[in-house]
This record gives sequence, C-alpha cells and structure tokens, in this order.
Amino acid sequence: MYCRLFASVLAVNFLLVASISAQHSRWWDKHVEEALVLAKGNRNELEKALHAENVTDRYTRNKTTILSDEQHKKAFEAAKGFFDTGAKPDPALDELVRLNEEGVRLAAWKAYAASTLHNDMKIDFSKDVVKHETHTSPYTVKKVGKKPSAGWPLFIAMHGGGGVPKNVNDSQWAAMQKHYRDQNAVEGYLYVALRAPNDVWNGFYDDYMCPLTINLVRQFLLFGEADPNKVFLMGYSHGGYGAFFIGPKIPDRFAAIHASAAAPTDGTISAKSLRNTRFTFMIGENDRAYGRRERCEKFADEVEKLRAANPRDYPVAMEFQKGFGHGGLPDRDKIKDMYAFQRNPAPKHLTWEPTDIFIKDFFWLSIQKPRRGQSIDLRIEGNTLTIRSHQVELATVWLGRHMLDNQQPLELRLNGKTAVLKLTQSFAILCESIQRRGDLNLAASCRVDVDCAIGDQGQSRDARDE
Repeated sequence: MYCRLFASVLAVNFLLVASISAQHSRWWDKHVEEALVLAKGNRNELEKALHAENVTDRYTRNKTTILSDEQHKKAFEAAKGFFDTGAKPDPALDELVRLNEEGVRLAAWKAYAASTLHNDMKIDFSKDVVKHETHTSPYTVKKVGKKPSAGWPLFIAMHGGGGVPKNVNDSQWAAMQKHYRDQNAVEGYLYVALRAPNDVWNGFYDDYMCPLTINLVRQFLLFGEADPNKVFLMGYSHGGYGAFFIGPKIPDRFAAIHASAAAPTDGTISAKSLRNTRFTFMIGENDRAYGRRERCEKFADEVEKLRAANPRDYPVAMEFQKGFGHGGLPDRDKIKDMYAFQRNPAPKHLTWEPTDIFIKDFFWLSIQKPRRGQSIDLRIEGNTLTIRSHQVELATVWLGRHMLDNQQPLELRLNGKTAVLKLTQSFAILCESIQRRGDLNLAASCRVDVDCAIGDQGQSRDARDE
C-alpha cells in the first residue's frame, strides 16, 4: 500500500511528479497525508500527486555506529529471510536504519553473503568459472603480495585473439596469465586472467560481457575478499576492445580501466559516462588496421572537449606510443600505474548516456527502459538534487546517508521544475538495493522514482509512448 506525500511547490507553474517507493511498499499499512502547498499559477496542473513510502516526522539524530547483539541478530535474520525466500521485513526495522544506517548495512551485507541465493555462484567460484545465461568463461587467479586491510584489489585482465581457432585463443589466454608483470612494490592484489566465453571476433565486446563481468566481480566480493572500491579492468588487442566496451558501460564497478592496442567500436559507448572514472588507452603510432589509431584519436578529441568544459572531471588519457605498431606496446607494468586509484561509488555529479537496452544501473541511478539516444545528468549539492534529462521516461535515484542528509527534506529540481519532499530510510529498500547491485557500497536506504518526462522539452510523444 502506498501512502501519499505532497510536494511543497516552490515556483509558479512548476510541476513535479515523483514517487519514493519500493517494490514491496504494499507491506506498509499506515497512511500519511500532508497538505499540498500550492504556488500561484495553474492549480489543476500543480495538484498532481507525489507518492511516498510511510513517511514519519521523526527525524532525530543518533550517531550510534555499533549495533547491539540483539539489533544485529534482528537485522541479519530479517535480511537473510528477504534474500533467501523473499520474506517481508518488519517495517519496525526502518527505525533501526534511521538510527544506525551503517551498522544495519553491514548486517544486511553479511546476510546477503550468507544467502542461499549464491549457492550456484559459489560452486562456480570454486571451479574458477563465471557464467551469464548461456555464456561461461574460465579464469585463473594469482595472489601477489599481502592482502591489504580493506581487502584484495582485483585486476581483471583480458587476452588477445578473438575470431581465431580455439587453440589460438587458449594460447593467448595463457600468455595473458603472465603478460602484466607482478608488481612487488605495491602491497598486494589478485590477478585474474579471464578467458573469453567463445572464439568469435567480438567475444569480449558483446552485450553479454557486462553482466558476465558484473557476476565475476560479485564472486570476488562475496567469496574472494576483494575490495569493492579497487576493482580494475585491463586488456590487450581483443581484450583491449573488451576494456573499451565494458569499462565505459559499467564504470561504477571499477577504480580504473586500461585498454591497449584497441579502439572504441562505433555506437557502443559514450565518453560522457567516464566523468568519474580513470580510463587510459595505449595505441601505437603505426597501429592503423581497422582504423584503430584514428578511432582512438577521435575518442581522445571528444574527451578533451568534455574536459575543457569540466576541468575537474574526466580522468581519461590516450597514451600514444611513437614507433610502435599493434604488438609489443610498453604496458606490462600497467598494474603499478593503476594501483593507486580508488573508485568513488557515490560521486556527487553523474552523466550517463545509455547505449543499449541492457544496462539499467549506473552508480546511484537506474533507468527503467534505457536505450541509445537518452541522456541524463544529476548533481547533488547539499540536500538539493538537480536532474536534467533527455528522452528518459522513468528513473530511480538511490540515496544513502553517505550522500546527503536523508533525515532532512530533499529539494528536487527536475528539468527546471522544483519540489521539496521528505525522505524515509527503509530496511526493505536497503535489502533490495544490495540484492540488485551485489555491492555494499552501491546500496542505499532511500529510493526516489522520478518521471523524467516532466519538463523534458526535447522528448517527443513517440519517444514517451515507446
């Protein structure tokens, strides 16, 4: 069941329709109604509803960081029931989230890690394979140095080859297992050499590769003691094309990405999605087959324009190697260059241009029906969230206490329309986001569903009706 919350409208003729809701919001059996405060202007337009989950006025502060044994047990058992069987959590746990979000997050993550959901994935991990639907990739794992206190940094390396016989790809995979040299000067890391799931020309850069890579990362977060903020992706030639494809599509999974002897494939990625993620690509002066050098230079020019308009963002660099062709690029110590980078899972400014219909999540944003031609820009400043979108219908923003003060009202500015709404922290939403992302640092306790079509002057009726 939904309870109704109305926005305080802050400007004449401004309209916002949004909902703070969870998939399981029907569980709540209380209703809260507040008066709609209307500005001067078109009253009929302004009276559209803003829906919300069970919002209360109890917004007191509590800086407790450790759950009692009883609180931990309640949170753990409720979360495990949610993950194992879909059991509805007790709404009373929302209060515990409000008082101690971090402690509850950790308890819920432990329950997720212990869930029977992962039985098959755990078996795959024990066999050094990763799967997505009909695709399976084996991999090798090497430990280098000592595990840091925050967990193992994880380097995922992809081999050359592609559309060649299986024995050639197998030999390329074997070569990648030692291509990037051990870096004993750094504290320690895991080096995973991933085998392509097939022997086709675009084996590392087709639509199945992003979910397969996400499953690989999820394996190591659950069973391999990996640090979620220090996951790295890299590859050479065919594997470099994979890094060029996977990295910009799901940059929220990586601390840094590197591609060697490869280039972007037209229409598959957007440089704009790399606002917050380190991305480097190395190309030889004489590597002109399939337009590799020209495509890399074009991509570099695009990034330079973005950086000129956003001087503190887009940590992207082309590493041009004079005198080199396709092979033998000086990238074998790249792990040392990448090691210091760390992912920020909740940057305050996001820009996303979806390029397919499959990837629906991007840092703390989800789009219900992503497709090429859409764009969305979000910025958090204090407790103000500003959204500019084009051809996006329904989007979801996932908010946690580490991003803003979610016990205070949120001012939401959507395509020039403004409203103020209250947020509520929800145990069910926290569990939902953990299950959705499989990454504690991408989890959130508040969910805001937004109709982005409002105020989008660039959106056609045909686009909205698709």
